[in-house]
Amino acid sequence: MGRRMRVTPAPLYILLLICAPIYTFIVGVDGPLSRQEALEGGNTTFLCDTTPDSTDDEFMILVWYRNNVPIYSFEFPDKEWADPAFNTNGRLKADLYRQPTALVVTALTEDDQALYHCRVDFRLSPTRNVAVNLTV
Repeated sequence: MGRRMRVTPAPLYILLLICAPIYTFIVGVDGPLSRQEALEGGNTTFLCDTTPDSTDDEFMILVWYRNNVPIYSFEFPDKEWADPAFNTNGRLKADLYRQPTALVVTALTEDDQALYHCRVDFRLSPTRNVAVNLTV
């Protein structure tokens, strides 16, 4: 009696790790990786195939990530979002009617050098991921 149980923060951290929705792109596991080079001050175009596997399917959500942080998303039929911290001065422009879908980043800086990846969720088909390692 008189003895108190001491609670350590370790179980809380484990609970947070289990419950927190963390998504990290793993090259080779989640999708292929390509390399792309661009000049500082120039533009680059990232391509992502949003064509479904079958004609009775359609893409529902397209998300582009920079170092696993979302910078652009489009949700079918017309909900578009771009990260205001990354999309300063309208640097991101998406062409959703082109196949493969194109995301153009303008006015590149050295800070834009990163791993970018695209995730496409379909109504029926499995999720598709592709990654691009951009060197500026």
